[in-house]
Amino acid sequence: MSVDIDPDIVVRAEPGILRTVLSNLLDNAITHTLKGGIEMRYQNNSLEVIDTGKGIAATDLPKVFERFYRAEDNTDAHSGAGLGLAIVKRICSNLYGWRITLSSQAGEGTQISLCFTPDSLTSQ
Repeated sequence: MSVDIDPDIVVRAEPGILRTVLSNLLDNAITHTLKGGIEMRYQNNSLEVIDTGKGIAATDLPKVFERFYRAEDNTDAHSGAGLGLAIVKRICSNLYGWRITLSSQAGEGTQISLCFTPDSLTSQ
């Protein structure tokens, strides 16, 4: 895992809520990356989590933020209940106005971008 985040960036958000968002994003990346790596980076008001995991099929992409949705190939005991990304999306969009996007290709990995609003960021 590599992390490229300026230590002076501060996100103005409830710590427990931010922890929920980040832990869900990282947990998904870790769970679905058996080989390769995970990269977290911050640039242009966006936090990106990029993995080289198994990726998500194109048919599943429109549904990944729906509650209880689990892709056909994610029915093993470690894939969760299908709530993580739904919770993340709701927190980001409804509470803070942050935009979250996901791009993925089956067999190649996934990239999630969390774009913060300018008023939710400060530098120390």
